[in-house]
Amino acid sequence: MVLQILVFNLESAGRVMGKEVSDMYWVTGILGLLLVFAPFLVDYSQNPAALFISLSAGVLVIAVSALEALRHESERWEYWVALILGVGVLLSPFVFGFGAHFEAVWSTFILGALIAISAGAILYINSYRR
Repeated sequence: MVLQILVFNLESAGRVMGKEVSDMYWVTGILGLLLVFAPFLVDYSQNPAALFISLSAGVLVIAVSALEALRHESERWEYWVALILGVGVLLSPFVFGFGAHFEAVWSTFILGALIAISAGAILYINSYRR
C-alpha cells in the first residue's frame, strides 16, 4: 500500500511539463553531491574510512547520474548501480568500522537510504509500466 502511494506520487510529480518520472536522474545526482560534501558539512572528514566511502560513492553516484542524463537509454543500468551504491553506503559504517562516529553513521545511513530508495523507486516504476 505504501509503495503504491509512493509510485503514484512519483508518477504524478514526474509528469510536469511532459517530463516522465524516468528522467529523475537529477535526484540521484543531487544526493551524490550531498554525499561528497557531507564529510565537510557534518564534520567527519577526520575519519579516513568514512571520508573515503562518502567521496568515492558520491562521485560514482554523480557519474552514473550524469551518464544517464547524457544517454537517456532504456536499460536503466545506471539506476541499478546507484541502488547498489546506496545500499553499500547504507551498510558502510558497520562494514568499515566507523560505527562509533555518530555524524558519519547517520549521514551515510540517511544519504545511502535516500539514494537506494530513489533509484529503487525509478526501477520499480519502469518495471511496473511494462
